[in-house]
Amino acid sequence: MSQNVAFIVVLSVLLILVGGPCAFGGPGDGTILGATKVVDHGPDNERWTLVVVAEGFTADQQARFDFLVTQLIEDLFVFPPFDTLQPTINIWRFNVASNDSGADMNPGCSLPESYVNTYFNGSFCNAEIERLVIVDDWLVYDALDAAIPYWDQAVVLVNSNVYGGSGGGISVVSVTSGWQSTVIHELGHSAFGLADEYEYWAGCGIDTEQDYHPAYEPSAPNVTIETVRELIKWNDLILPETPIPTTTVYNCEQCDSRSNYFPQRTVGLFEGADYYHCSCYRPEFFCMMRDQTPFFCAVCSEAALASFAPYMPPAFVATPRNAPLALTTTFTYNSPLPANQWFWNFGDGDSVATQSPTHSYGPGAYDITLRVTTNWGDRVVVEEDYIEVWADTLVAPELEVEPNTAGYWELIGTNAIPLHEIVIPITMTNVMNLFFLDSISVVGTRAAGFESNQAVFDNKFSGQLAVRLRADAGGGSPPLPPGHGPVARVHFRVRPFAVPGDTSYISTPPLSTYSLKHIGNAAVFQPVWQGATLRVIPPCPCAHQGDLDGSGAIDAVDLALEIDIVFFGGADIQDPSCPATRADFNADSTADAVDLAFLIDHVFFGGNPPADPCP
Repeated sequence: MSQNVAFIVVLSVLLILVGGPCAFGGPGDGTILGATKVVDHGPDNERWTLVVVAEGFTADQQARFDFLVTQLIEDLFVFPPFDTLQPTINIWRFNVASNDSGADMNPGCSLPESYVNTYFNGSFCNAEIERLVIVDDWLVYDALDAAIPYWDQAVVLVNSNVYGGSGGGISVVSVTSGWQSTVIHELGHSAFGLADEYEYWAGCGIDTEQDYHPAYEPSAPNVTIETVRELIKWNDLILPETPIPTTTVYNCEQCDSRSNYFPQRTVGLFEGADYYHCSCYRPEFFCMMRDQTPFFCAVCSEAALASFAPYMPPAFVATPRNAPLALTTTFTYNSPLPANQWFWNFGDGDSVATQSPTHSYGPGAYDITLRVTTNWGDRVVVEEDYIEVWADTLVAPELEVEPNTAGYWELIGTNAIPLHEIVIPITMTNVMNLFFLDSISVVGTRAAGFESNQAVFDNKFSGQLAVRLRADAGGGSPPLPPGHGPVARVHFRVRPFAVPGDTSYISTPPLSTYSLKHIGNAAVFQPVWQGATLRVIPPCPCAHQGDLDGSGAIDAVDLALEIDIVFFGGADIQDPSCPATRADFNADSTADAVDLAFLIDHVFFGGNPPADPCP
């Protein structure tokens, strides 16, 4: 760590010796605007909760404070090991509007004495050290305790371009150049229990009694006076070929100004640490805890992970997680959070109390719940639809059609998990001679509520068509629930010159042909497909069935005639060679209200065509 930052950290101790700050301000000089949780990884009492506090920001400067907090979060969570520790951390933003901007400058330093009215009484030049900026800690404690029931650490951002800060339970940092690194360094102390690794107190060239460390072992995990390899705290990280000590100081009356001649990130025993030139050692030559190097040394990183283990949420993995028909999976507890007991609920009515169970599943989507018992109480994690056995099938029934007629092939789908998206690629054979492939629709099917029906491949003249059906295309429609029934209709027209006995076969090509997906909640899979044959049969002599006016189409005019026949005694039409009259839509030998209902469904809702009355 730089000499400037050293002032910020260590000289806060001097303030205790010389008394409190001589500065103006207090709660009467501002207003608490409120606390906002900006990073939420769970209950505050189960996570390490950091509060970022505004000091010396006026009401008009709150937007800048909000931006600084966002900037700190972004920088913090890309800095190892905070990137790994992110799930353990909650962050609150504490907006406080001071009457004035900045902080006091006490007398005795190079900058002129000045005073402003701020809520937490922030001030520079404490103990006649200009960079030592502090606030009234008790005001901060009282304000945070009243607003946020569970918090672990506060960082007060002071709105000043004068470089400064201080450490402790309440860390204080002025928002000048490099302030984010200073915050991270301070968190190394307060969150991880790390010591400073630099070899001076007030600064190199200033110290007079920092030559030799006293003969006691520091409690912090990253500094030591031990030189016996086997007894060094971090011996497990030192390679056998690394000498111990790794570097020594030639002149213990001065800071060591030599460059590092070992490869960077070498773990060893480097002399100069814990504010002393000699007789105390640090794990690596460079570290965030020494000189604001943009990384923590390996020992500090391990200490961070160990310190935050109690805040880790429970977590698990399962292998495998999905399958088409049946699945046996193994669950493994996968969290640094130390647990004493494990209780699993598999989502299908079964449960077990063991650390790494194995469980078998049939078709369906299953929520997994894990409750663990720790020294800090019970913790629970729930993963929704974590296991999926889709057992998805798509079936096309056999069809018989007549020349010069239109119809559709209804695709019957069975799904055991909710489907948000379905891609249906269709290939029909013998198209040029037999059929014209028209479209794929969801009218009258289980997927009728899907918001999007998009053709993603279209070569209908060769019998190939692919559509993408999406339940929610921006409107919030629910997925297709588990069930069985039609999910799509493949519409076609039989060519007039089709010959009875000709056949076509409907199938689905591999999805990779079109680079498409069939998507459930988490898995991407291809359903089990059962194709079918379409056969041309001789025209029925009753081709006018349902076409009461003989127009060649079944429409609203025929519906009106049907109503007249069923309810008002209108004359039905009997073709000499047909066993059923034209108004007998379902060919059950009686023209009645049931036929009228079928006719309405066919004309207005795309329902089934008239029944074939031919023997």
